Amino acid sequence: MTSMPRTSGAPLLVASAFAALAGLALAGASPAMAASSGEEPASVLLIRAKTALDDGLAPLAETLARAVHDSKTASQGERNSAFDILFQSMSAGKPPEEVLASVDSGAVDGIPIPPDGRAALWRSDALLALGRADEAVETLRGALPMAAPGPAARIRRRIPSALLASGATNEALTAYSALEAELIRVGSPEAPVLARDRARILHATGRDEDAAEALAQAMALPMPPDQFAAMRMLHADVLLDTAPDEAAALLREAADDLRLANRPYRSGALLRLAELEGASSPSNAVLLATQAAEAATDAESRFAGWALAAELCCRDALPNAASNYFHQALSAPPPTPADHDALLRRCADALLGAGATDAALGFYDELATRATSPESEFEGLFGRGRCLLLQGRLDTAVVAFNRAVELAPPRQRGTALFRAAQAMHSAGDLARAAEAFARAADPDAGLDDALRTRAAFLRADCLASSDPDSGVAAFRAFAE
Repeated sequence: MTSMPRTSGAPLLVASAFAALAGLALAGASPAMAASSGEEPASVLLIRAKTALDDGLAPLAETLARAVHDSKTASQGERNSAFDILFQSMSAGKPPEEVLASVDSGAVDGIPIPPDGRAALWRSDALLALGRADEAVETLRGALPMAAPGPAARIRRRIPSALLASGATNEALTAYSALEAELIRVGSPEAPVLARDRARILHATGRDEDAAEALAQAMALPMPPDQFAAMRMLHADVLLDTAPDEAAALLREAADDLRLANRPYRSGALLRLAELEGASSPSNAVLLATQAAEAATDAESRFAGWALAAELCCRDALPNAASNYFHQALSAPPPTPADHDALLRRCADALLGAGATDAALGFYDELATRATSPESEFEGLFGRGRCLLLQGRLDTAVVAFNRAVELAPPRQRGTALFRAAQAMHSAGDLARAAEAFARAADPDAGLDDALRTRAAFLRADCLASSDPDSGVAAFRAFAE
């Protein structure tokens, strides 16, 4: 780009910088004209390019980055940063195969890629997106010896996650530990983040003692308050099975800290604490779950809080409160229609387990009516039949079970047939019950061996009551 004389004087320079940052907001301003005017320092153009990229304005970011790269006044560091933005903006939305081919060509739109190791980072990202993690590790390790200090530091940070993606978990953990020790030595603020990632891997692979030790060491490092509280929440997750009381204490501390800091993480801490206390103190757990919903900053977290409160009330046989919280959850709204169905089913199952058949029936009916899939409709009808059977409303239970049999997935058809047969048997309709038990006992119906044996026996029993000769034959066949 052609360099234009710059006006001296600090006040004018500052005014020019602010005008540059606001230039694109003016009606009719052209990005290309703004980038090529030559009146802006490369540092200001670079700020604008980064902002455009962050805002998803890839074409504008590309234009501004190219202007920085071509500027005669730009430093080498500014040119390198501009080249990164140029590559990212030109790669935005492209499939990884195209990105990989561009990197392997050695140039981006005719501009040679600097031989400082940054190409290895881009190449590894494309390879990981293609599921070729082993090649990504090889690319990063091969570039490290010749990389410049900046890209080399980024490569070292990238190798552990690439190893993890390749399935080399132990090697990845070793790499995380080595890099973590180096970052702690130089006082990098990234050290706690790396320790947290290592602890998550250890926790996911069942090495909770090592995960707890890693987190305890990390929590001794300086870090922002919200990061410390989030670390404490992860520590609580690790301790849930082995030290639930200690886990609960950590979650309470996290919730208190985050409340003072007004951080969105507080909802997560309260929700986990509610889950932890659900068995021992249901009423307190409900309070915590509602607090989690009220503290949430997004719809999904609000849904999770109200949904848990509803489930806890169902377990405690409080149908009115459960219904209230359930409808609060629906107003969140649920993240997906399947979440809506799942919540209805969980609430109904919990109420039925608590013996509140009337309340459970209401939830099952709503599930059957508002179901978003045939399987959910089956669950609603099957649950309705169970409630009616327990209430002695046998004729209507038979109707519900028969409809459920029509919708039953293959793996649940036998169970639906067995329940329908039970209702018929209790209602005294022995001929139809015998037929339904026979269908349930068929190996293709999907019942386990114990229930299939029981169905065959009950079929013989039904036949014996209505037709003694047929019953005797059926019992003989059962005995054989």
